[in-house]
Amino acid sequence: MALQWKGSEKIYATGTIGASSSDDKKVNLEDYLKSEMDMRPPQEVGLTLHWLSVNGVQPDIPENPAQKDKRVHRVEQEEESLETEGVGGVKVTQLLPRLFSEELQLYFTRITTAVERGGTSPTTRHQLDAALARVSQDSGLQELATLFVHYVGSNLFNHLGDVDRCRTLVRLAHSLLINPHLHLEIYLQDLLPQLLTCVVAERLSSRPWENHWILRTEAALTLVQACDKFGDDYVTLKSKVLAELCKAIGVGMPLSTQYGGIVGISLFGPKAINAFLLPVALEYWGQWEKKLEETNDLEQRLELQMCEQAVLNSLGVFLSHETTEAPDALRTKWDELEDIFGDRMVMQTSEKTEYAMCAI
Repeated sequence: MALQWKGSEKIYATGTIGASSSDDKKVNLEDYLKSEMDMRPPQEVGLTLHWLSVNGVQPDIPENPAQKDKRVHRVEQEEESLETEGVGGVKVTQLLPRLFSEELQLYFTRITTAVERGGTSPTTRHQLDAALARVSQDSGLQELATLFVHYVGSNLFNHLGDVDRCRTLVRLAHSLLINPHLHLEIYLQDLLPQLLTCVVAERLSSRPWENHWILRTEAALTLVQACDKFGDDYVTLKSKVLAELCKAIGVGMPLSTQYGGIVGISLFGPKAINAFLLPVALEYWGQWEKKLEETNDLEQRLELQMCEQAVLNSLGVFLSHETTEAPDALRTKWDELEDIFGDRMVMQTSEKTEYAMCAI
């Protein structure tokens, strides 16, 4: 009766009543009841609702893991991660063996080693191209997505100023995005800000004559590619990126930042160019022309010329669309554009007139 009252299974006697054996184990009921009190029965299964995250921030409520526990877990992971010297003095991160298979560890090590070496020689350039091609095609890499995104983001932040290294990391990000087997939706908040920095940062190179313009263009292409891929799932993604690019072309921004903003907006298509870029470009063009006449600073002249070239490229995108899709809408803008850009606009049109061909 005591066992039944505690919810334990009933005990049924077997054999002849009164029969006993010296092998029978005696059970002390007092000890048994105490052990039952130590092992509490499971609670009844139920369902409750709570906020997992609000605007990307996990609220500090009992249902969610405590912030302290997450910090301790992160510290433990960092302490268990080791760095060793590889070939040529390259640092190779050793992954936790209990979390990843030996094949995935070797795969991540070889990809990051190729990225670290870069393309300084024909051999390393070939190895880098082969490694990035594998990342863009291979399946079964979802487990490594977190590590790859963290690797790209942290290295872009730490090596900002090294144009070649940043270009290689942007190429790795591009390979991750075009891989049809990878799902990077939950990693966009870690990847896109670093790409945006490579587009609009004021200084991306330690020396002014380095070609940081190509880095801005490649980062903008990768950024827009991410927006096109995930824009349908996250309806505010494109608008947020465009808002940051519009800030980059604002009044008082450095010319290098304005160049990145112009290139980024132009890659979103003719509608974005018409809405955000043309009004500003028409105003800036006269200022840039005046500065070119006044300054003898070679670095500033290069920045002004690159900004003008970016505007002309965007104008070509806009005109090629308007002349084929909406010629009536173009007539309202043609006179204004012609007054500002003059003969430069002739080469941007898609109509192959005799005058246009001679100008080209």
